[in-house]
Amino acid sequence: MSGETDQVRWRGVRPVEGISGIWPALNATRVHGAHYIAGVGTQVVYTVPANKKLYIANALITLKMTAAADAGGKFSVRDDGDVHKYHLLYVLQNTAGYQNVAFNLVPAAEAEAGWDVYVNSNAAVLTVFGMFHGWLEDA
Repeated sequence: MSGETDQVRWRGVRPVEGISGIWPALNATRVHGAHYIAGVGTQVVYTVPANKKLYIANALITLKMTAAADAGGKFSVRDDGDVHKYHLLYVLQNTAGYQNVAFNLVPAAEAEAGWDVYVNSNAAVLTVFGMFHGWLEDA
């Protein structure tokens, strides 16, 4: 899957000038991104477009492990130089099976233009799926 967008249509809540990350601005565009990585590696879920700022309102990570091992899955954000900025979710697992973790962020986590939201797996027996919902605003 790749990132999808649509125009936000807000009713009943009026954004306040100078406050960001609580609710979208009137000109915001909704964004949804989801992707997975099977085995060791990293997969970009979404790259923030030029002249925009991404606000991540909620995130989910799912891990599927086919054999017992010490393994970790990350759903993270890195800057345009591929330098890690923060983890949305980081889950460690050592027993074969499934694990899901999801949460809402208030205020929303921010990512600047050119930054990536990505999933990462550190084990061959692990599949990691990451998904987020949020919105884009002009930077």
